Amino acid sequence: MLSFIRDKIVGAAVSKSPVHKKALEAGRKTLTKCTVIKTLIKLGRDKGVQANITEWFEKINSVIKNKNPILLREPFVTIASQLADFMVLEDPKKLILYPKIMKQDCISGKLRKHIVEIGKKDSQMKKDIYGTRNSPDILDKEYMSGFIRSKIELLSIAYSIFNAARIELKDCNPNEKRDWHLPLLHSLCVVSENRYQRSIGKKTIKSNIVLPYATFFHIVLNGEREPLLIFKDKFPDCKGYKF
Repeated sequence: MLSFIRDKIVGAAVSKSPVHKKALEAGRKTLTKCTVIKTLIKLGRDKGVQANITEWFEKINSVIKNKNPILLREPFVTIASQLADFMVLEDPKKLILYPKIMKQDCISGKLRKHIVEIGKKDSQMKKDIYGTRNSPDILDKEYMSGFIRSKIELLSIAYSIFNAARIELKDCNPNEKRDWHLPLLHSLCVVSENRYQRSIGKKTIKSNIVLPYATFFHIVLNGEREPLLIFKDKFPDCKGYKF
């Protein structure tokens, strides 16, 4: 599985570059948990998946070529934001990566029962569904469940690939409890949760509580060496992600 990455995308680089090797290993490991994508691969209907993975490795190649690990943060944050949008809508027991996030501050874990309503009312979700081939005009729980699952699988592979590359490029804290990737993903989940609650008219989290989380990705994109330290210093009263 994912042999096309080695054969067509990375080529000989995978045997020479520890960044490529770690990213490939992480992607393969996550793929083992992805039932939908494994089925697509088995049926030979994975061209879209291959195109996405090709794009991700091209971004990694560009970062390596420019010798600037910080450049990987932008695509990583983009993937993390997209993954967060779907994580908060999934059954926590079925999450491929980091299910502990669903027990963190400001995450209710209760949006699953509103997925059809969210699909109809949240503007970004509506765009995602409208732009998806063969999406129905009338949404139901079965379609939304499958749609969310397929998105989580693809984005989880992407997240694993980028995170492994980031760590190998040393854009991380060597102490896992001081690293910033899980606090980043959690903060984006808080933003997504609050947006969905607002879209369906549910009671939202107080703005003064959400605001710190909504700024964290900016700290990451600003290139701060230790984003989590900056965040904690700026918002000492924020509960944040608990390891």
